[in-house]
Amino acid sequence: MHELVGRLSDRIRAFERGDAAAVLDDEALREVEQLIGSPTGRRTLSVPTVHAVAWLHWCRYRASSGGDAWSWKAAVGWFRIVLEIDPEQVPAPIRAYLAGDLGVEALLRAEYALELTQTAMLGTDEAALARATGLLERAAEGDANAGVNRPVILWVLGQADRARFALTDDRRYLDQAVARLRAAVAAAGPDEPDLGQMHADLAGALQRRYEAGAEAADLDEAVAGWREGLRLHSADAPDRVGPQSNLALALRMRFEQLGVRDDIDQAVTLGREALRTATPALRAVVQSNLAGALLLRFRHTGATADLDEAVALGREAAEAADEERQLGCRSNLCLALMIRHMASGAAADLDDAIRWGRTAAEAAPRDAPERPAVLTNLAGALHVRFHRTRNLRDLDAAIDYARQAVAATASDRGAPDRGALSDLSMLLLSYFDIDRSRDTLEEAIAAARQGVGGSANATHPSYSSHLANLAEGLLERYRHDAAEADLTEALALLHRAAHHPSAPVARRLDAARSHAEAAARWRGLEAALPMYRVAVGLVPLMAWRGITREDRQRLLHVSGSGLACDAAAGAIGTAAPDLAVALLEQGRGVLWSQLLESRTDLSALRTADQRLADRLAHVRRQLDAPVSAAAERPRMRASDFDRPAARSRLALRGPDAGNAW
Repeated sequence: MHELVGRLSDRIRAFERGDAAAVLDDEALREVEQLIGSPTGRRTLSVPTVHAVAWLHWCRYRASSGGDAWSWKAAVGWFRIVLEIDPEQVPAPIRAYLAGDLGVEALLRAEYALELTQTAMLGTDEAALARATGLLERAAEGDANAGVNRPVILWVLGQADRARFALTDDRRYLDQAVARLRAAVAAAGPDEPDLGQMHADLAGALQRRYEAGAEAADLDEAVAGWREGLRLHSADAPDRVGPQSNLALALRMRFEQLGVRDDIDQAVTLGREALRTATPALRAVVQSNLAGALLLRFRHTGATADLDEAVALGREAAEAADEERQLGCRSNLCLALMIRHMASGAAADLDDAIRWGRTAAEAAPRDAPERPAVLTNLAGALHVRFHRTRNLRDLDAAIDYARQAVAATASDRGAPDRGALSDLSMLLLSYFDIDRSRDTLEEAIAAARQGVGGSANATHPSYSSHLANLAEGLLERYRHDAAEADLTEALALLHRAAHHPSAPVARRLDAARSHAEAAARWRGLEAALPMYRVAVGLVPLMAWRGITREDRQRLLHVSGSGLACDAAAGAIGTAAPDLAVALLEQGRGVLWSQLLESRTDLSALRTADQRLADRLAHVRRQLDAPVSAAAERPRMRASDFDRPAARSRLALRGPDAGNAW
């Protein structure tokens, strides 16, 4: 008998370690039969025997995710005996059930269906998810009579639906998940201990639905949900890093959608807070996420301090990341190094980027979700090096990696990723410069056209690049065929790219300048002048006060060099000399204008609003101070200056108000 009790105990311990087969084995029931002999002999059994048999049936019920009614009844029957001997040895759900809480069985089904869901999400067992959902729905149906915790049931149902969407890509499950998670949040009271996680799960589902092509309102609601989930986490909670990181990622996504600078600044701040409290196990991924936010902000503002910090954080993350996170961290570092090379020209950064990119690509399994991004980043770095060295092997390798990235995204999503297609088109255009093959050019245009696609991604900042890439291919074909339709379409695409509301200003400026130059060449200066004016107007936005003077000078040199002269020449060519002078002064006097704006006499403003004048004077002194190493204060000072400056224009009502700034 002692030996049989020991065997059952071993099976129970194995189950607690995750081995469900140990208790589901038919041999386990035969051991129970040998141990108890017959039902009539139960009262003469020892306490260890009763404990072992009761716990085995309970574990079998748990292993079935609440679907084995016989094991449930057997466990309840045996634990009735244990309850008389030692109530503390009875599992809390069964103790509640025996005390008269008839809802506990339904709640158990919900809880164990969640376990099944979490397990199934790691694999491809959609049938298991279907069983879990059925159990949850039956539990929810019994809510009114059984007193089941309705918010919890709805919450778990939403989790099951979300998991089924992940396995099937059936949008109906995602919509249902959002509806049920909304209902769970609405039904939960303020004292619900899981309310913060409910908000977070709803936010995650909304964010995923936004990624799948739904309305921007989903992303706004997701950001609000992440904020509420974070608020409900105490400031010293050890798991606060997760909500901080999730909110930061949602803000990054919304910044890419709308271009509101406060979103990316908040994402960086949250990333820094998360990094301060991250455990060693999470530190690498938090570093990589923060590096991504800083890199995104650099691409929109041009602040090299952000870029340098992104590279430093990315390098630490790539060197320290565990095997599970290595691919993403190494590929992100490849991208950051490539962008820094493009900003500074440092050859060592580019070689380092390719080295990290190759390391990531060689380690990426064919089915890894990160693989397309890994291949795309490496292809981009090789493309940049080709332009520097003209080594055709780099271009050949880049095209091969880009084709693999397109194929990988098509396999994962059912259709190629538009960004990967657009990147491939640029590589093919570079190859066309060498082989002059019409087939290469047509393939480049076809890939670029697929990259532009419909309107689903038209609000994303990268869309302006996709438009410009297609325009470049069409202009190349126009040079050979002189088909007016190609030129007309190319100019229309560049016009859209230049006016894209959330694209980086430098990218919009490049599109406006390309439009003006193409129009001037083939349609005359009069057709070019409107877009020259747009381009010159974008220069001050690109070289804004929130970055250092050195960064502003660099951006003006890279993107603005010669622009004012070209625009002025266009104005002169259309017999508009006054406009020519204005464009020339506007384009070449950006820094000087900013300096004058911050030196305006505040006497009139002090009469109208003393506090506002004092605030402007304070911010002006801060802007004059040396730039800090963190590079955060200059950005905040610039924002502080712009807002009071705008208010000051409203405060001044005298005859000099229009000339105050």
